[in-house]
Amino acid sequence: MSFEESTHVFLLRVWRERGKNQVGEELWRGSVEHMPSNERVFFQDLRKLCSFVVRKSGAGSMLDSSEGGNGGDSPGQSSRGLPSASCHDKSRSGKP
Repeated sequence: MSFEESTHVFLLRVWRERGKNQVGEELWRGSVEHMPSNERVFFQDLRKLCSFVVRKSGAGSMLDSSEGGNGGDSPGQSSRGLPSASCHDKSRSGKP
């Protein structure tokens, strides 16, 4: 399999919307597009983003090797204020 056949390109857009959610947190939205297929999904949490990337790329094995951390940011929020979430939370279920 060539490098091109095993490579996936995604275009990720993330933006902040006006207002707050029910618990007073800022509203964030996003979209991710798989460039080879032009399939796009919109998301409000990172689990949907991760699910789409795993489904389109077949990279589920990467989730098994991750520690579920968020790169050193405080739990629940990234350094830019974006809600952070593990793509694979083993405490919730056995599936991503």
